[in-house]
Amino acid sequence: MKNWEKVLITVVLLITGAILIGEHGVDVLASGPGGSSELGNFDRTFTVNGPVQLNIENGSGGVRVSRGAGDKVEIHARIRSSNWFSGDIEEQAKKIVANPPVEQNGNNIRIYKPEPHDFFNHVSISYEITVPEETTLNSATGSGSQTVASIKGPVTVKSGSGSLNITDIGNQAEATTGSGSITLQSIKGPARVQTGSGSVHADGIAGAFRVRTGSGGIDARLTSPGDVDAQTGSGHITIEDVNGGVSARAGSGSIKVNGRPTSEWNVHSGSGSIDLRVAGEQGLDLYARTSSGSVNVDSPITLEGGQINRHEVRGKIRGGGTRLEATTGSGTIHIQ
Repeated sequence: MKNWEKVLITVVLLITGAILIGEHGVDVLASGPGGSSELGNFDRTFTVNGPVQLNIENGSGGVRVSRGAGDKVEIHARIRSSNWFSGDIEEQAKKIVANPPVEQNGNNIRIYKPEPHDFFNHVSISYEITVPEETTLNSATGSGSQTVASIKGPVTVKSGSGSLNITDIGNQAEATTGSGSITLQSIKGPARVQTGSGSVHADGIAGAFRVRTGSGGIDARLTSPGDVDAQTGSGHITIEDVNGGVSARAGSGSIKVNGRPTSEWNVHSGSGSIDLRVAGEQGLDLYARTSSGSVNVDSPITLEGGQINRHEVRGKIRGGGTRLEATTGSGTIHIQ
């Protein structure tokens, strides 16, 4: 085949493809990263006159909520497809743009999944929302990351799959994802988080903290009195500045805790080292045991019916007091 014939065939194929695309109503200029295409977008602004209750239920797509004007809820949504889509999908997207799945009832704002729900098998709707500071949020998405910042709360955020980032909340916060990391920062109240797979980072929790992860490390720092309940199937646990009780469990991974035990500390790792640092001169009733490793205690211990050997220590520190228990299947234990 001659070169001019190859060129002619290529031109014909390009023209044919353009015609087919036009028949399906696809704008090739709308293609985004990774070949995704924007099907449409919509904006809504609602005027409010007091504390806002925002409820979000999204099938697929990210959600971002942040503080804006004190008397408005502003919503910007983008409908995108990550793959080739049919004319039916495009028509459904046009219906959503014409009649967005958003409603207002006084100061209650609701975003819901449009029908048909299998629409989200092909496309996603991402939301960027600004709200007054006095907003309570309940947000759930089947898949997609969520970011919430600078509102009073309380805040409850859930995702089937996606990372969660919650910052500067003036009340309690709850975050749950099937798969993805969770980051909390400056939460002025207690917090509860859970991820099936992913790490957890929490800095500035003012209250009790409960965290569960199937696999992934846990790092947390508290700023106010409150108990800590932390569990991970595999991964490390590091808890700083505790002023309360601690229950920490790691299937495999190291555990580090420092702070003031105002109630019992119970720490266990299936396989991993344990490092506990107690602030001040508090009296403790200590029990520490490792099946393979050693136990090291920096403070003098009074036996009073206890025992001390390389793998196990039971006794009183500074006359006794709050119970401190640390056990590991394999690894060293260091208490100071």
